[in-house]
Amino acid sequence: MEFIPFVKNLLIDSLAGISFRNLPFLILQLISGGMAVMIYLKIAGKKGGIAGKTALGIAFTALFIIAITSVPLSILAGFLVLAFVLRKTAETTISSGIDNEQRWVILLLSYAAGSGHLVLLALSLVVIYLFYRFIK
Repeated sequence: MEFIPFVKNLLIDSLAGISFRNLPFLILQLISGGMAVMIYLKIAGKKGGIAGKTALGIAFTALFIIAITSVPLSILAGFLVLAFVLRKTAETTISSGIDNEQRWVILLLSYAAGSGHLVLLALSLVVIYLFYRFIK
């Protein structure tokens, strides 16, 4: 009988302040982050490695969701984002196919989804579409 309360407390502690009732919204954020990156890549006409770039967008969305819960995790998230941004362009283009434009847009779309601003995320995709449609 003492095993079930132990597992329950372990699950509650591992959520780090996120309740089970927020779980559907967290899943929606992760799906929205991945879909936003896929839509951006389709709009921009980028070919190759869409699955990897989408996974990267979902990972950054999860990172930003986690960063909201505590200050030490947000500091760690900041260092991870800086490491991602400051990688050399030639090195990343050859290995993963991500150029500077994609790097910044993936980060910003992931941040919008991870911070819970899904309306802002949708509006930014519309603006990105309009810019690519009328400028290119």
